[in-house]
Amino acid sequence: IGWLEILAVVIIAILVLGPKEFPIALKKIGSYIGKLKNTFSSFQREISSVTNEIDSFKQNSVLLKGLNTYKGNITHPAVAESFNLNYTDPLQLL
Repeated sequence: IGWLEILAVVIIAILVLGPKEFPIALKKIGSYIGKLKNTFSSFQREISSVTNEIDSFKQNSVLLKGLNTYKGNITHPAVAESFNLNYTDPLQLL
């Protein structure tokens, strides 16, 4: 939509609604747009929160799958650090 089309819509709205009702209609339209933006923003935050939880779950499951153990000892330093466990060098276990 260009400026000429917007101007045409405004002029038609003033003619249809009248100069007294036009500002009231603009306020109502503005409040509806504001509510719609708040709703979309809330929805976007909720989706972002859920995707962050899913990413965290995936990361933890990858770490758990990569939990290398040998005779009950943690043999992967990143896994041991993530879960505050004691790391044992696999070469020392042999």
